[in-house]
Amino acid sequence: MTEPTVTHAGDTSRRRRVIEQIALTIQTSGVRSIAIGSVKYDPAWSAMARDVASVCAKAGLRSVVVDVSGSEIGPSWMPGDGRAQPAPDANDSSIDVVSAANSVQARAAFNNRSRLSVGLTEELAGYDLVVLSLAGLGEDRDDRVNAVAAASAADGVLLVCPTNQVVQSEFQDTIDAVLGAGGTIIGTVMDDRSNPLLGDDMARVAQRVLGIVPPLARWAAKRLRSSAVLNSPIYS
Repeated sequence: MTEPTVTHAGDTSRRRRVIEQIALTIQTSGVRSIAIGSVKYDPAWSAMARDVASVCAKAGLRSVVVDVSGSEIGPSWMPGDGRAQPAPDANDSSIDVVSAANSVQARAAFNNRSRLSVGLTEELAGYDLVVLSLAGLGEDRDDRVNAVAAASAADGVLLVCPTNQVVQSEFQDTIDAVLGAGGTIIGTVMDDRSNPLLGDDMARVAQRVLGIVPPLARWAAKRLRSSAVLNSPIYS
């Protein structure tokens, strides 16, 4: 993955295909550790990290999710203590999970890029794929691991950007922070599951208003959904 790629997620079936595409790219790229997160923390991004790991696991890669978002989905771990003991995920036994220990000392360890990098390589050596589930990359919180520092220790970073929820300047600041810390951005997912593009919204209205004339309703909806202007990602 030499060039960052942009992928659009949307409804359930499209999101599933996006997850599969991400997993396939990981498998063919040689990347062993990947960090997934957005500008602002949202549980959906943690779910995406587990979904990616799950698809890779079912494809034959032994996968572990390292949760550094503060949600503590598995046994605690501090890089460098040599005691990483992931456990099967409660909802998906095909993957293992482990979380950043919630202490000042542990947060400092995760903020140490070289120490975390060694931990991912040596203390989790039994895994083919390590997926880091990040807190908000643009958030500054004392009670969580610095997401940018954690991301920089991974082989690659996948940014999730919910359309209409993150302003463009925030997204660019996040990119600059990751690159400035030595991280490598390998892809971007524009997630519009709950934020349909304008063309989709207008198409639904047209189908409702013109429903008494089905051929006209279908024609109008098709034109609206195919409009490049109306269906470009919007940042508010």
